[in-house]
Amino acid sequence: MFQAAGRMEGWCDSPLTDRGREQMRSAARHLRSVPFNSAYLSSDERCRDSFDLIKDERKIPWAATKSLKEVFFGSLEGAEISAHAGEIHEIRTGSRDWSPYGGESREDIENRIRNTFQRIYENSSDMDRILLVSGGELFVDLLTVLFKIPYERLLKAARLDEEGEVVIAAGVAGTFICREGIWEILNLKGYDTSILKQLRSIPDGLILNGMIRRDSDS
Repeated sequence: MFQAAGRMEGWCDSPLTDRGREQMRSAARHLRSVPFNSAYLSSDERCRDSFDLIKDERKIPWAATKSLKEVFFGSLEGAEISAHAGEIHEIRTGSRDWSPYGGESREDIENRIRNTFQRIYENSSDMDRILLVSGGELFVDLLTVLFKIPYERLLKAARLDEEGEVVIAAGVAGTFICREGIWEILNLKGYDTSILKQLRSIPDGLILNGMIRRDSDS
């Protein structure tokens, strides 16, 4: 709802808009046949709403955690994007460090991602299929921190807006795998995989925001 009003939405919480609900219903149709063992979602209301629409009548064990919340933008939370376009663009295409505005630093974000996904890995069993529901900004940081994709490469591979920033649409799809604690990205819907050389070719639309399949070679 904040984003629809052209405002920064990180830890500011709001329900899904009608358009957001329709996007989640579309995601649910893609995910209907995926036998999830568990789900981890941000404690934000909009992520819980998204999960409820995705799981529909299925009984999927789930846990909401603050560690999957969207990036914290500090004093820019709720701010009109047009009024702070220069500062926001500089951070998003440069340092991706929001601490000058009282938000999360790069170190904060990186530690949060690594610690969260280590806990998820430790709590999973071999061949588990896990649904993750979080925000788009954190998803971009996840790609750079966990999967070590340089942000400059994402800028070349992703769809950009008129300011040259990565466009993360609601329901962005990505599939990834974890083998013995090593994370590997398999597919990113909406990205040019010929530029992201490490991506494998598998069907689109398998997952919303992130699915981990924890495998073992044994």
